[in-house]
Amino acid sequence: TLPNPKKLFDLRKDYAQDRTFAMAGMEDKGLLFIGSVPEYGKLGGVLAEYDIDTGALKVYNNIVSNQSIVSLACRGNEVFGGTSVWGGLGQKPTEKEAKFFVWDAVKRQKTFETVPVGGMIAITSLILSRLSKNISTSPAGFHPFFLWQRPLGS
Repeated sequence: TLPNPKKLFDLRKDYAQDRTFAMAGMEDKGLLFIGSVPEYGKLGGVLAEYDIDTGALKVYNNIVSNQSIVSLACRGNEVFGGTSVWGGLGQKPTEKEAKFFVWDAVKRQKTFETVPVGGMIAITSLILSRLSKNISTSPAGFHPFFLWQRPLGS
């Protein structure tokens, strides 16, 4: 029998990542996406893609330069992500604003990136709307709430 829990991979040892902050799955494709914060003194989290059926791990660096990936949501072939300007402990941020991005899981590339609300330093949660193709977020505390709607026909 397999041990439970079973260690699948190590983002710290192999990719200098300290904390996994976000996870979202594409159940129909058997994929799990993980967003992370780097280790002490570093900037730049990774987006990791784990194939549950094969055990294959793909790790993508610099999805959003010098930012940690702290929130994720999936729909269809897309992964929606929110970032934080903060990296590992002991490292000052170099970026001023958190970003929202869209990752194409088939093409394995970022297809969209924006600063949804000026001055926001972290996008800590993403919510998929049942209505249309909307994504919204309400970061921790008293930060702004934003709604992103994909243009018609895209």
